[in-house]
Amino acid sequence: MEKTKKEKELESKVEELTRQLEDIKKDRAKASTSPRDTKEAYLNEYVDIRLFKDNGKYKDPLYVGINGQNCMIPRGEFVRVKRKFALLIEQSELQETRAAEAIQSAKDRYAQESLRPTMM
Repeated sequence: MEKTKKEKELESKVEELTRQLEDIKKDRAKASTSPRDTKEAYLNEYVDIRLFKDNGKYKDPLYVGINGQNCMIPRGEFVRVKRKFALLIEQSELQETRAAEAIQSAKDRYAQESLRPTMM
């Protein structure tokens, strides 16, 4: 039995729509990678770091923990750690620097105030 012209047109249209549907599914699969997944992938990439080491306060390995994940990072040698640990160490060092600056500022202010004559 031979197909009519109308049946052939309909089959062709169905094939075209099926291809379009498959393309849409592929595009959705690509777009389904959320920004959170991308951010987590970035934070879980490995980076090389080297921590300062001396024979005093900074001689022991550094413990770093984030949301139940932790690691001990040796000092004085290059090691590969996840970027999230490296960023946490960097933030911690920045906080220590700011705290030291605030303490020094308070000491300087106290020294200046103690030099002023007091009224009796």
